[in-house]
Amino acid sequence: MRSGVVAGLALVSLAVLGGCATTPVATSDASPVTPNRVFAGEQLTGRPGKATLIIKRDSGFQGSACYLRIFVDSAPVADLDRGEKVVLHLEPGDHLLTVSPNSIVCGRRVATTNAVLIGGQTATFRIGYGLIELFVQPGGSF
Repeated sequence: MRSGVVAGLALVSLAVLGGCATTPVATSDASPVTPNRVFAGEQLTGRPGKATLIIKRDSGFQGSACYLRIFVDSAPVADLDRGEKVVLHLEPGDHLLTVSPNSIVCGRRVATTNAVLIGGQTATFRIGYGLIELFVQPGGSF
């Protein structure tokens, strides 16, 4: 009987934790970030030879109290809310993407990844929360 109770509690705990993970948003369904939360300047304008980088934030409850601040090569570019995206036009090459909550209320988590961008092409990255961690990862069109 006792092992059944422990197993039941374990399943409930996993279900609760699974409910905390955020949900991917299709790129076409993500709303553009409002201009007052964009710091990127000329990176918002497409030019021949540039690479396009789309960074989109998942939907879901976890982390909803804070915007997630996006950095490209250590420079802040935007604060994203749930279900939002920012479209940047960058020089081709290697870039460091970093994401962290813009408020201490949501903790001091930081996630980073490298993005290798090719001129004339579009790369999409997804940001959100897993069971307990903040992440930034290639996100395809979904």
